[in-house]
Amino acid sequence: MNRNQGINRFYSLLKKLEDYQGKNISPERISKYVNDIITTLDATLPSYLYKFRDPKPMHIDSLREEKLYLSKPAAFNDPTESIAYVDPNEMVQHVFHFPNDAPVFNNPAGMDDDINNILKRTELLNAGLSYIQQNRERVKILCLSETIDSPLMWSHYASEHRGFAIRYNTEIIDIPECNDCDECKRCICRRPGKPLFPVIYKDSRYNASVMAITRALYLDMNNGVDDKQYPFPLLTVLQKSKVWDYEKEWRIVCDNTDTTFFTFKPDAIFLGVRVELQTALELAKIAKEKNIDLYKMEIDYFDREFKLCYTDWSEFTESEIIEAVTHEEPNFG
Repeated sequence: MNRNQGINRFYSLLKKLEDYQGKNISPERISKYVNDIITTLDATLPSYLYKFRDPKPMHIDSLREEKLYLSKPAAFNDPTESIAYVDPNEMVQHVFHFPNDAPVFNNPAGMDDDINNILKRTELLNAGLSYIQQNRERVKILCLSETIDSPLMWSHYASEHRGFAIRYNTEIIDIPECNDCDECKRCICRRPGKPLFPVIYKDSRYNASVMAITRALYLDMNNGVDDKQYPFPLLTVLQKSKVWDYEKEWRIVCDNTDTTFFTFKPDAIFLGVRVELQTALELAKIAKEKNIDLYKMEIDYFDREFKLCYTDWSEFTESEIIEAVTHEEPNFG
């Protein structure tokens, strides 16, 4: 299974699982979908993921402390990020298809049944819309990329190639902050297997119309108690515009509002093509302290593609780094 096949299969399985949320489905069926998702993700997850950084002191300090901070989707550079699509007509049509004798229309107040049914349907519509609107504020996300040689990533997220990138080995990624957290029994960042999910790039936003109503119905019939299997609709924060597909992004999605960062040990540091000397020296010092590799991004003048390459600076002395950064020449071999 190649990368695209794995991500497409993950999307299909997760969509089916989320379509079932709030419906009458056996635990065995849910368990099968969850296990299939885990198997698919484990087969698709790359060996390494990267975090691009501008050379601000706060980001260098975070690297030194091995911390990665989470952000709310509303703070991302794309203002359309993680806003699910809802079709009011589709929602109305779905909720008014419920039969009048459905348990949700139980009328303990003794009011006129027709009025009770209309009020209850309206309540479900409002609850569904509210549920979708709250999801964007409910979670925090950590974004990583599976690419290191994209000029766009370096331009957009590493101060126009003056910054750096950190490599993480996905074999050892774990979330120690969550080990003693009571919320982890339901938090999606603690799914079985690795806590990483690929972003799915589409031409349109995720249609959450029916899912919103089924979830509102489920919560209503269970007195507001949420279920424990994938309690958050992941596709609302994993589906993203195709214009961003060059990012090849993977995400950790956490719905514990108290969590602000995760602690991951870095595997290597990559310096940008235009890295400044002070930044290069400071990052080289951190690499030696942590006994991890140091690489320098370069332009391959003999490659027709608009890609970057990198060379190993792990054994460079301070004087060699000064010489290389100060007197950098095109590398023609």
